[in-house]
Formats: sequence, structure tokens, C-alpha cells
Amino acid sequence: MIGYLKGTIIAIESAHITLNVNDVGYIIYCGEKYCALANQGDEAIFYIETLMRESEIHLYGFATMQEKQWFKLLCKVQGVGAKMAMALLAQFDGIMLAKMIIAQDGKSLTQAVGVGAKLAQRIIHELHDKLPASLVLDVNTHADGKLAPSAEFDIALSGLIQLGFARQKCYEILLQIGEKDDSADLLIKKALQKLST
Repeated sequence: MIGYLKGTIIAIESAHITLNVNDVGYIIYCGEKYCALANQGDEAIFYIETLMRESEIHLYGFATMQEKQWFKLLCKVQGVGAKMAMALLAQFDGIMLAKMIIAQDGKSLTQAVGVGAKLAQRIIHELHDKLPASLVLDVNTHADGKLAPSAEFDIALSGLIQLGFARQKCYEILLQIGEKDDSADLLIKKALQKLST
């Protein structure tokens, strides 16, 4: 099993590169976004996820361990293969993905190429309660460090959405203003003050 590879980029294609590691060329699928920014001759390091498909072995490379974690998590969702997971990671970083999944914002997920409304909802449904703390720690914590949302947070979010406000915007505002012991009514009141400015 390969944990990471470090070497020189010797060729760049649309969605993969060839990395020279001690005179051995490894084809690494790292996505169109990375390939568009890479340059031949660059030194690079990739955290590797190896996928075996029948008679083929593909190496998927990521700049960070968090990206690799997201890839593995997304690939567990029914209907999300490696190609789709890479498309999602090309469109969104980990913080954005976590926000959308926690806020159940399927509409934003459909911005990724090939992700329709049904698949977006499946991603949210299957991952909503399975995100490891290491991937959401910077996303959904109150000032006291405790994970959000609470039941009151959920009620306030639902109430604001029913008033016609966008889910993602409301979610972010509630995280900014919410205190641990705030009631749903107080959260809505604080959020409406923010939303009206």
C-alpha cells in the first residue's frame, strides 16, 4: 500500500499527472483543477488512495490528508464513484462540503459537474451523521468549542427557511450569532436582525 509519493512532475494530462519518483513514473489522478495549476518540472507530494478495479489499479493523489479523507468518505456514498468524488473536490473544499452537508444544502451541491438533485440529497442523507469531527471541527462549533447544531438551532434554521431565506445563508448566520443556551425564538430574532442589514 502506498501512503504518499514525492517526486517531479514530468507530464500533465487533463485529469492526471505522471510523477517521476526515483526514475519510476507513476500516473496519479489528481483532478482537472490541480492539473490546470501544475507545471512540468514541479516538485510535488501526493497522499495516495489506491483503487483496484478488475484488472486496473488507479492511484488518486491529494495535496492534504483531509482531501484524501473526503475522497474516501464520498466514495462510500451509493452512486458516487471516484470520478464523481474528484469532481466534488474540484468544485468545493472540505469546509464548503461540510457546511453544505450539515446545513442539508443540496442545491449548492448540484453545482458540481454531474451531481443532480437526487444524488445531492443522497450524499447529504448518507453523510450527515457520519462526518468525523476532524473534518467539521472548523465548521460547526460554537465559541465554547461544542459541536452545533442543537435542537433549538435546527428549529431556528427551519423557521428561517420557511420565511423564505436561503438555507446556507441562514446556517452560517446562526453559527455566527448563536450561543449554547439560546432558544429557537431568540436565534430567529438575532438572525432576522442580521438578515435585514
